[in-house]
Amino acid sequence: MDNRTQILVNAINLFSEKSYESVGVQQISDESGISKPTLYYYFGNKEGLMNTILNERIAPFLSGLKTTMHYTGDVMNVLKRTSEYYFVFAENDEKLYRLFKSMSYASEKSDSFRLVGPFVKQEKSFFTQLFESFSRDHGNIRRRYIVYAETFKNTVEIYVRLRLSNFKFNEEHGLLYTILHQFLHGIFS
Repeated sequence: MDNRTQILVNAINLFSEKSYESVGVQQISDESGISKPTLYYYFGNKEGLMNTILNERIAPFLSGLKTTMHYTGDVMNVLKRTSEYYFVFAENDEKLYRLFKSMSYASEKSDSFRLVGPFVKQEKSFFTQLFESFSRDHGNIRRRYIVYAETFKNTVEIYVRLRLSNFKFNEEHGLLYTILHQFLHGIFS
């Protein structure tokens, strides 16, 4: 693995385990087996390193999310695809997923949120747009689509966190069915 890739991998690991704010350039350099000037050569500074992680790893996730959330009139199908997309992303790159979500919930005045905020806003807008599309087909969602969008996003995130922590689900009908049934039963009732 080349130095640049090694630095990125180690930074993601350290940031996800300890937080962006609590990890310094020296710790990343030591973990990567490189000197600080090498890190500065590739990324400029710690913020540049985080911006690289966000642009090279989170931006593609969001791009795929937007594609996954394309609505063609089948609410259940698009919500299932969206849920699956989150599970696959989290299971394939747990550290990156945890890093993104932990930074997403940081104080809006923190360095973490300042960096991740535009990505969080984009992610939220995808859900809002999707549920606004639903409201055109389903009148009972009108005027509530923003709350439903955030509620669904958070429901999926809770189930992903539980799965990552090895919580044992009663998967008689399957986990995705459970999530969707729980959510859709509430908004369509």
